[in-house]
Amino acid sequence: MEYYSDYSDLGDMLNNASGNTVMWDKFLDCLAQATESESSFLLITDLVHREKTRFLFNFNIPEQQLQLYTDELNRVDTFNYLLSNKPRQVFCNQTSLAVEKSGFIDEAGFHYRLGFAIPCNTLHSLNLCINRKKPFSQKQQEHITKLLQSIIKPLENALRTELQQKIYSQILHKTQNHIDGYLIIDRNLNILFSDSLSTAIIDKFHCININNECIIFNNQHISNHLSSLIDNNTEASIHNQCETCLITLIPMSSLDNLYDWECFKEGFILTFTHDKKNNPILERLTSIHNLSKCEALCALDFMQTSSISEIAESNYRSEATIRNHIKHIMQKMEVHNQAALMKKLITLAAL
Repeated sequence: MEYYSDYSDLGDMLNNASGNTVMWDKFLDCLAQATESESSFLLITDLVHREKTRFLFNFNIPEQQLQLYTDELNRVDTFNYLLSNKPRQVFCNQTSLAVEKSGFIDEAGFHYRLGFAIPCNTLHSLNLCINRKKPFSQKQQEHITKLLQSIIKPLENALRTELQQKIYSQILHKTQNHIDGYLIIDRNLNILFSDSLSTAIIDKFHCININNECIIFNNQHISNHLSSLIDNNTEASIHNQCETCLITLIPMSSLDNLYDWECFKEGFILTFTHDKKNNPILERLTSIHNLSKCEALCALDFMQTSSISEIAESNYRSEATIRNHIKHIMQKMEVHNQAALMKKLITLAAL
């Protein structure tokens, strides 16, 4: 049995996987090869409503088998829930602690499995498994256990980065604008989640104050209007609150593939946006990557759309000029294609 001699190969793939579906697929492919397994997968496991457990990424699992698991077998997958109850520990379903007697796992095609779970919150976990038709020998179990233990932390880091990019890209798409910062709030305007950078930026807006993890609007009319939108679970933008900013309300339930953000599913996102020329991301682009002001503004537009013609039209510039800006931006940000540029810009904006 030939294994990867250097576990860091898989860790390096995870370092580059965030926002890259192809790299996630490659990681699971190489993981299966390294363990001589037929398939591998990552599950978003719902610990309360088992029927909601679903595949996040998978390698070499037929569509019919995926559908069977999602429609029926996820409810009775005792091994998967054993993993969830013992987070960050590697188990094999051949051991006495994980013997499955129901026979359903053979029907699903996951005969012999090794895996572990990464906890998200009290309701969800992310579970990774490798699967094969032949039993694991004791020596194989020991080797693969060490391999899986070595990738737990890199996998956690990769998924966290994936989450930040996913939530940011979705709210960016919904606002159709740049975003200075965002908060996740409950129905009473209490802050459920924030990061220090967003809080510092938002706290400078004239229309609100942040006090004891609660948002207080200086204008009571705005507060009442926002509360009404929240009661109706409505996605909407509120314009010109302090003559320089735009506030957008987005129900968390409208976002896709939230993973460990599922614990905020009943909450709401508030995005705050200055006019583009005052966007803090511009300063990061000019100071960190030495972009010119024109290049930085072009980079902001590129985050909204990768269409050269649309950027050119909105800025009253020729397409040749925009292409030249994009070329210089890619050189200064040390990326080699537009997909990598988009990923790096979104990561920079989400810091």
